[in-house]
Formats: sequence, structure tokens, C-alpha cells
Amino acid sequence: MKKLFTLLFVFLAVLSASAEDLQGKLVIGKVFYAGSTRLNGATPKNYLCHLYIELYNNSAEAIDVAGTYVAMANSDAAAAAWTAADMVDDKAGMAIFKQVFQIPAGSPVVMEPGKSLVITNCAIDHSEIAEGKVNLSNADFELKSTNAAFNFHSDAVPALSVVYSANASQDYINFMNPGPDGIALFKADTDIAACAKTYGKGKDSEAKIGRAVQQECRDRH
Repeated sequence: MKKLFTLLFVFLAVLSASAEDLQGKLVIGKVFYAGSTRLNGATPKNYLCHLYIELYNNSAEAIDVAGTYVAMANSDAAAAAWTAADMVDDKAGMAIFKQVFQIPAGSPVVMEPGKSLVITNCAIDHSEIAEGKVNLSNADFELKSTNAAFNFHSDAVPALSVVYSANASQDYINFMNPGPDGIALFKADTDIAACAKTYGKGKDSEAKIGRAVQQECRDRH
């Protein structure tokens, strides 16, 4: 049986002051997620390395996005996915993500007004590989995946940190499996990697992994 764990944490409770400063300023400008087909009959046919997310500074001032988290929502089929409607009672104020990535926090990552920042699985020129004809050699961050299907990287492009992935072998942005994602941007004071994990909704036939929701995540309103 495939084990699927998703990261559970109190999204609203752990937002930092700097996150409030980014609200309405840092937005998702574009998502390229559907993939395409390899050129010249190469196999495997499906090509997903050139998928990317473009963040956009929608303000009139420069913003520092260092430390910003980029999270992929739980994307099971509707009956099995945790949704906003399920976040009641003991899960009130929480959000559940299958993957969480982070823009490195060590140094400022400044976006000027009206400028974009691109994160991708593979920051190379894909135009001679796949029908998408996407050149991402100038992307700002990439996932340094060890998966053979995503192991096309540029040493000149810094890594986006993998904070959590429900499937440890998926050290790349999983846009589509098992279904299309919602994407969240946030900053947080707490250690997101230390927050609790849970099974997919309704799956409790095996012993749960991880901890109960930590008090530090619950009470920091």
C-alpha cells in the first residue's frame, strides 16, 4: 500500500510580520503546469521538467522575498482531499499541503516593483527537448531533483529548498499528481518542517506518523 502523508500546520497562526508586509504585493503571476511531449519521438514521451511558477511584485516598492514558502495544496480527488470546508473543530485555522518549498532565507532576495521571479524544476533551455519551447535558463531558482526524469540542472541557478514532500522521492514540484494543485505563498516564524503530519482524509488504517499538532503552531494567533 502506498503511504501518503501530507503536512498539517496552522497557516494563519504562524504568519510573521514580514508576511503581512507582502500581502497584496507578492502574487502568483503565472503557472505553467500541463507539461508537453518530447521532440523527435524521444522517450519517455511526457516531459515535465519545464514546469514553473512565476511570482510577481504587484507593488510600487521593492520587496525582499527571502524565506518565503511556496506550498502545493493537497490534491487528491475531491472526496479524499482535505479542503477549506474540512478545516473546522480541531483543524480550525489549519491548511494541509503535500509539498512545501522555500526560497533560501540566508541573504536578501529583492524583487523590484513590477518584476518577476521564476522557480522551476529544471532551469535550462528546453526548446530543443520538448514541444513547450520554453527557455528557463534565466530562472531564479530550481529544484535540484535527483529523479532521473528531472535531473537536468544549471549550476548557475541556486536551489529552491525542499522543506517537505509527502512522497520523499518527489524532490521536484509535483504539479499534477494525483490532481491539479492550489499554490500558497507565505512566511512563518515557526519551523514549518517540525509541524505535524497527517494521512490523507479518511485514511487511518495504519499507525499515524509524526506528532500531534504542536501547541506552538496552534496558539500563535
